[in-house]
Amino acid sequence: MNNRAQRGFTLVELVVTLAIVALVATLAAPAFSSMIERRRMIGAAELLYTQLQFARTEALKRPANSNPVNLNGGIYVNFTVGPDWVYGISSEGSGCDTAETNPADATACRLVDYEPDGAGNLVAVVDSERLVRVTANDYPGITLAQANFTNDPLAETSFEPMRGLAQAPTPGAAINKNGFVRFTSDNYELRLDLSLLGQVSLCSPAGATYLAGYDECP
Repeated sequence: MNNRAQRGFTLVELVVTLAIVALVATLAAPAFSSMIERRRMIGAAELLYTQLQFARTEALKRPANSNPVNLNGGIYVNFTVGPDWVYGISSEGSGCDTAETNPADATACRLVDYEPDGAGNLVAVVDSERLVRVTANDYPGITLAQANFTNDPLAETSFEPMRGLAQAPTPGAAINKNGFVRFTSDNYELRLDLSLLGQVSLCSPAGATYLAGYDECP
């Protein structure tokens, strides 16, 4: 029978163990930070990719004369660029206020459904106002650096209701609204290209900020 007392850690062993843990944590921290930055960049860009496709689908569902506020139909997407970026989608016409957070406010970036009343006039469906707005708050460290579109004084694009083209939904001569949006961070960059046909694609510029897994931007 072994009557020897159980041996614990000595002070030297404890110090060595803590030093090893600290060293491993120090070596792992940059890789972990890079992984978080990468996931946030992908999340911000992929969400906008989805939202632009959603906006085009909504435009095709909203023909001219189906909205008394926006008689030409279609959908608008407005951007506020910078580190505190915001973008929003609106069925109510050009120039929605990306800072407005009340869906009942007529200036907000919102979708509203309409139906005819007893007299045949289009009226908003009760409680149909839906705020469609995305902000930088969910993606710390990710900057929306550019939102550049053809014929664009407002950092705004739009989809017309007939074919879902990236054009202003106005009668007469077509006003093209194709272009690109660029997200940047300390180490990565992604760009979303919107074609005149309303198609969205994602790419990453070649060079130091290239994000593996995406095509290189032309």
